[in-house]
Amino acid sequence: MKKQKKVTTKKPAATPKKKAASKQDLSLIARTARAAVQRNKQKGDDALALIGRKVEQIAEAFYDIALALQVLQRKEIYSALGASSFAEVVESRTSLSRSTAFELVRIPEHLSREMAVKLGSERARSVIQLVDATSADDQAETLARTDASIDGKPLSQHTARSIEGAARDARARSTKKRSSRPGEDEARAAAARIEAKLEKASKKELTVVPTRRADGWWVRLELPAELLDRVTITKAGAPTR
Repeated sequence: MKKQKKVTTKKPAATPKKKAASKQDLSLIARTARAAVQRNKQKGDDALALIGRKVEQIAEAFYDIALALQVLQRKEIYSALGASSFAEVVESRTSLSRSTAFELVRIPEHLSREMAVKLGSERARSVIQLVDATSADDQAETLARTDASIDGKPLSQHTARSIEGAARDARARSTKKRSSRPGEDEARAAAARIEAKLEKASKKELTVVPTRRADGWWVRLELPAELLDRVTITKAGAPTR
């Protein structure tokens, strides 16, 4: 019995029209895919930019809170709010714990905004604790700017906890009693007077903070740059415009 031959049929060759349409379809799919990737990339870039802006705001928020606490610490301010002390107004009118408020309020006295933000809230407070604990006349701002060595390691490589540990060790070793911050009350009063005069002249809310340095108490002024050309302080301390 003879085997039957398998008959195969050839598919008709694609016409030029069909080939062109197929290429167009592939090109459209590729363009759509590229456009989708580009849109997603833009969304990602926008999300990263937003996070960056918000992280910066979070990083600076604690310093702004500390400056606000500086205002509340003034007797004339907390008295006007019906409180008998700074601690009372913090506990009754804010969500901050008393200990946190008392730590935060000292940051502007020891650190500029730039250095405080660079360190972060926790490390900034720890550095101030270390300065308080040592018998030397170290300054928190100097330690931060020079990336000073603490226990053989640069400050920038320390965590808040390790700096607090160094502060505990320093307190244990120290035999010198630190001074009770002489001149602080006078510096706070002077800062309040200057702030009031400048606000009256500029018609804007400003911040003048007493700052502790090795040679005594200074004041640090924060004001909008636009006011620099409009407000000056005379030798007598009176603001002029």
